[in-house]
Amino acid sequence: MTRSGLICKTTCCGSQSRAPKLGHCRFAVVFSASGVTFFPVTHPKFPWPWRQLVFTSLVAGSFFCASRGAVAAPVDFLVDDWDTEHNLPSSTVTSIAQTPDGYLWVGTYNGLARFDGARFVAFDPVNQPALGQARVQGLFLDANGTLWINTFRGGLTSYRAGEFRQEWPDQPTFDLHTTLVASTTNLVTFVTQYGEVLQRNPANTNDAWKNYPPPEESRPIFQCADGENRLWFLTDRKSVV
Repeated sequence: MTRSGLICKTTCCGSQSRAPKLGHCRFAVVFSASGVTFFPVTHPKFPWPWRQLVFTSLVAGSFFCASRGAVAAPVDFLVDDWDTEHNLPSSTVTSIAQTPDGYLWVGTYNGLARFDGARFVAFDPVNQPALGQARVQGLFLDANGTLWINTFRGGLTSYRAGEFRQEWPDQPTFDLHTTLVASTTNLVTFVTQYGEVLQRNPANTNDAWKNYPPPEESRPIFQCADGENRLWFLTDRKSVV
């Protein structure tokens, strides 16, 4: 090793009885940050194809040496793999959310799981009847830190202060998404897959939801909520509501 980089020396000897005739050659190659430097000691009698091969090999070697420093850079994190062997209800995960108490919640095709950094605790309709279905479609966190669980038939279950509560019933059809689209401390707004808007004060758990049905035969698809909490939809007729 020298200050200019890595020096590699190669010596090759040829023979008049062999073809192709390489002759006698000695050369030095310096790999440095500025590139590749080639120092011939004696003029090599390489046929043109051999010279191309040697040059290509030297250039490839320089890129390899230069990239090793970047590849060997240390990392400050670890990657762990968690699956059903660690009590995750299913290997198909649909959503993840974190509540203010630090727990990580994972929605799967076969139940809900709470992760504390070391292990999973699973919840399903058997041990938590407030979950109408085992399959979780989505997880949402509102402005008060309440966790909302959307299940397979469009139902909604909340989790606050250690208690599960069914907030919106399951529907006759399946594979439905009910999505939290806006939230303040005194109002949550959900949109169903068919464009219905559901609103309620989350603190008034015994109050009925305000239900705003979509225009007839419009089949609106929710797009976004603006800064004034107005909801924007795109209908099947390509119009905006």
